[in-house]
Parts: sequence; C-alpha cells; structure tokens
Amino acid sequence: MKKRSIIAIVAMACLALLSLSCQKNAAVSAKEKTLKLDAPSGQHIATIGELKQQAAQVVLNKHGKEQSFEITSIDFLPVAKGYAAIISYRLQNGITSNFAVFSGVKFNVASSSITTSAAQEKDGKVTISCKGTCSCTLSATVNADTGVITVNCGCSGCDATMTQS
Repeated sequence: MKKRSIIAIVAMACLALLSLSCQKNAAVSAKEKTLKLDAPSGQHIATIGELKQQAAQVVLNKHGKEQSFEITSIDFLPVAKGYAAIISYRLQNGITSNFAVFSGVKFNVASSSITTSAAQEKDGKVTISCKGTCSCTLSATVNADTGVITVNCGCSGCDATMTQS
C-alpha cells in the first residue's frame, strides 16, 4: 500500500511540475478570455488554452525563444464551412505578429519558401506562420468565386511554415 501511495505522490508532483513549466506562456489574460473562439460557420476552433499553446509554439519558432505574449485578436475569413482565422499576438516587448489557423478549407500560400511538417490528413487543422528578415506578417484573402484562400507572407524575404495536426 505504501508503495502505491509513494508512486501516486511522485506522479502527482511530476504532473504539477510539468503543468507549471507549460504555463509560462499559457496564462490567459482578461482580454483573451473575451475572444470569440467559434467561427461564423459554427465550428469551434480551440479552447483558449489550446490556442495559447499553439501560439507559444509559433512564437518560439518565429522569434527563436520562449517569450510572454498575449493573443490580441482573432479575425475570421468568410468561409461557408470549416474555418479560416488570423490570430494576432503581441509580445511583452511590444512586437506584434500573427499566424493563420485553417480547417476544412482550400488555400494557397504565396511565400519565398514554404517549410512544412504537415501530414496530409483530410480536414486536419493547418497552422501557417511567416518568418523573415523583414517585418514579416501574414495576410489572407478569399476568392469569392472559388472560395480558395490565398495566404501571403509580408515581403519577398519572408518564409512560410505550415504544420498540420
């Protein structure tokens, strides 16, 4: 019985430490709690905690280190089904940037190069971010006739990174 108790206590302590290490960027601000997480199509994109974890990975990849940040807005593109959202964030030092999250939509990416770790799953969630030597931000437009989204990375020296989950 003592052995099980000790194992349970050690497991709980490990989970608590893991939770604390993941919460550096996962703390949710009052503003983030008010963000709309449902697309106009009715599809739920994520919990705010999941979105913060996803954004933390984008921040790490783009800026080269973990940093405190706040998600400042979620702008949905007009798509009939699925969702296409541009997520904007601000680092603690005031630098702002963004990334896109798509699911169930067709899209093209215009960038000087594209790095992908996407496993080509149908209807998977796709995240696209831009990184470069310029003020590299992402923009996207929807072709009203075809419904295809075109994603652009800010300048000619800007590379896109695409992941799928």
